[in-house]
Amino acid sequence: MSEFDLFRLAGSGMDAQRVALDVAAENIAGADAWTHRGVYRRRVAELSLDDRFGGLVRAHVRESAEPVRWRYDPGNPRAERAGAHRGFVALSPVDTVAEMVALLGAERGYEADAAVLDVVKSGITHALEVERQ
Repeated sequence: MSEFDLFRLAGSGMDAQRVALDVAAENIAGADAWTHRGVYRRRVAELSLDDRFGGLVRAHVRESAEPVRWRYDPGNPRAERAGAHRGFVALSPVDTVAEMVALLGAERGYEADAAVLDVVKSGITHALEVERQ
């Protein structure tokens, strides 16, 4: 594997970790939000190694299938008016603590990829200095 392949791999990893950071931040921001479709649905970033593109890291974002949580609050205008959940308000399935942990993990992954880039860059610089002498 050449140095440039390492640059591409670490760069794709940084891009995928940035997507994971964005998704975790969006989940934290939308934890108690409502959309035009109802309660905010948690999104998940799945990272994978894509062999079709020379082994680059890719991020795929999908909506989670987790069920909504319910809180009894009959005075809330968003409370269900009929049915089994009468008087209950639907809440997003986002766990902000888990999202903060995901945020930290993505940050660490981004930092690790940046460290790989620094090591490769310093190795290339050192090799050029040795050749000059």
